[in-house]
Amino acid sequence: MLIEKSEMDAVRTDLLKRLDTVGTGTCVCLIHDDKRSLVASPDAGNAYSPDFISQSVIDAIRSSSIIYITGFFVACCPAAVARILAHCSADGPRVMFNFSAGFVGAGFGGFIKECILKQCEWVIGNVEEVAAFLGADRKDKDQLTELQALAPESSIIITDGPAPVRYYDHRVRQRFDVPIPAVPKEEIVDTNGAGDGFVGGLLASFLAPNYTAESAVRAGSNVAAFIIRHSGIQLPTRSALGQPK
Repeated sequence: MLIEKSEMDAVRTDLLKRLDTVGTGTCVCLIHDDKRSLVASPDAGNAYSPDFISQSVIDAIRSSSIIYITGFFVACCPAAVARILAHCSADGPRVMFNFSAGFVGAGFGGFIKECILKQCEWVIGNVEEVAAFLGADRKDKDQLTELQALAPESSIIITDGPAPVRYYDHRVRQRFDVPIPAVPKEEIVDTNGAGDGFVGGLLASFLAPNYTAESAVRAGSNVAAFIIRHSGIQLPTRSALGQPK
């Protein structure tokens, strides 16, 4: 089913690794009003090996514009992440890293500092995830400044629910507080996938040569706003986002 759905969305499937000894990961989602909690078992994700990174995968990495690395991948196989980053040279694909969850920054902080942040064009996380990475007492501190010190050549994006996004754009060496358009509470149906949708909008905007902090956050917010208004993960069309086809 995953292959079928991926191909329907024009996602390459020839580089997927299928394992016959372990199943696809599962996730239980508990939803109460506009809050939700996830309990996940990565299963096949935990079986990932650096050996899966074949020459075909390396060729795909080198020909990509952006390599997106999630914290969950770091938790499953740091060695594979390191091998991928080894093929992201200065003239190769740009790298975006997403902390993804608090336990990633708390448990893999050393690896993230030494192996990932030095190669990132963009670093993203929410205030709780960044606090777990920097130290539990850092939630009320100036997280942008602390992350800048660790990743001086990276743009840093910190989200905080409906509050403005804190964005440091390393290209212009400026900080921005970019507001998030409000979604009325009565229109929120399902918040699952909102964060992924936000990142998807960011990534799409980053492909444009003249993107700004405001245009990137606006793109991410538009996708996330669409997703939380629908049950399940439904991808919006360009017209649904108010963009030309």
